[in-house]
Order: sequence, then structure tokens, then C-alpha cells
Amino acid sequence: MPGSMPQYSNPGHRIQHALNPKHHIWVQVVKGRLTVNGEILDTGDGAALETADELVLIGIESSELLVFDLG
Repeated sequence: MPGSMPQYSNPGHRIQHALNPKHHIWVQVVKGRLTVNGEILDTGDGAALETADELVLIGIESSELLVFDLG
């Protein structure tokens, strides 16, 4: 998952990505509400993932977000 990748999620929809645990990942919620690795995020929220080996997104509301692989 190099660079940035837009993601879209609907209520109950699950998206799962394998990650390189040596990379730093940033998730930015543009619109909506969802869980990111079990943490609830709303519009405008962001989350940093360090040493995670997977990214699990589960929609609570229809959502738009950006996922950045910062290397």
C-alpha cells in the first residue's frame, strides 16, 4: 500500500489490508464514522498506526477516508 489510497465504507462493511509493521500509517476520516483497528473515528479524526501488521476498517456510517503509507 504505497503512498495514499482513498477508501469508502458503508455501514457494516469490513475492509482489511495487510501492513508492513515497519511502516507508519496515517488514516484520515474525510466523512462519516467507522472503526479503525477497533477505535471509533468520526469526520475530521485521524489515527496513526505504528507497528501494526494489519488495518481493519468497519463502517458505522457511510464513510470516506484516506490511508497514507508514510514508510
